[in-house]
Amino acid sequence: MSLLKRADKMIARQVLLTFLIVWAVLVGIHAFTAFANEIDEIGQGNYTLTVALTYVAWTIPRRAYEMFGIAAVIGGVIGLGALAPTSELTALRTAGWSKRRLAWSTLVVIGVLSIPVMWLGETLAPDGEKRAQGVVVGAKSQDLVVTNNTGMWARDGQDLLNAKQGRVLKQGIELIDARLYRFDELGRLLTITRGALATFENGAWQFNDVSRYTFSESAIETTELDRWQWDSQVDPKLLSLSIVDPSYQRLDDLRGHIEYRTRNRLDATTFESAFWARIFFPLSVLAPLLIALPLVFGALRSGGFGKRLFIGLMIAVAYYVVLQPMAINAARVAGVSLILAYTVPPLLLITIGWWRLGRG
Repeated sequence: MSLLKRADKMIARQVLLTFLIVWAVLVGIHAFTAFANEIDEIGQGNYTLTVALTYVAWTIPRRAYEMFGIAAVIGGVIGLGALAPTSELTALRTAGWSKRRLAWSTLVVIGVLSIPVMWLGETLAPDGEKRAQGVVVGAKSQDLVVTNNTGMWARDGQDLLNAKQGRVLKQGIELIDARLYRFDELGRLLTITRGALATFENGAWQFNDVSRYTFSESAIETTELDRWQWDSQVDPKLLSLSIVDPSYQRLDDLRGHIEYRTRNRLDATTFESAFWARIFFPLSVLAPLLIALPLVFGALRSGGFGKRLFIGLMIAVAYYVVLQPMAINAARVAGVSLILAYTVPPLLLITIGWWRLGRG
């Protein structure tokens, strides 16, 4: 038992130390590349060097979350493989330790680390991303939020809301030059309500300085109002979150988007994909690691560890860049549940990797 504990601690310490170094390096490179891309933007409005650095700093938690999977593969392979030159792995194999047992120690370390990283993806990462977006928007556009060239759009039943610009405030979101288009069941335009400003108050949207146009078969009636209320289920929080990539949002926020888009018969696959990616995050981390770990033990016999490490890195990159996106796109095209896309490929890799570790 004492040998078992000492060996597990030795492997865990080596893998953990190596992983943390690799993780820090990858996040640093990722952040530096992002900062380099921001240099050309400096000078737009109030966007200064300090603002660019602040923006990148706020995105570090999100980048750490994104880089965890690749760092796990590299750190796990290097960490466990680093015991080969000093003959610790050979000694443990001679003492009767199987490759699966040695790999298990590495998998446990990475698996345990994935728990706080999931928490990071639910807390600091989305909060940091929202703050980063706010810093950029505030500096470049005087706190105005523009989702695309035609503004911000939202739908609630037969109503279609468009705001040319928006501003995120502490108490909510403020829509500027808001226009509400109301259609009948046949898609015919009934009214256009235009407000210079729209805010969410007491559970409803309040349009201010309103021009309202009512369409009939023979005429267009115009009404001018100081205020007009739109009772709608459109959540202002969802509109403010529309400027943040779904991959960086909290699970509760993603669930809200999915319910809203499903209720209005809109495509929700982007948000569903981000939701299930967050749920099955540990699987997507352990699968490429387990498929790469057998390379460590091949190095014991034939050398060429650097070459095998490169292959392991390519496996990780191929999984995140090719295999997983391909499975998700195939599921969308085939109309298959995205749950299968996020479970079948990693479980297949885990099965293959575990089988390979059991050989020899």
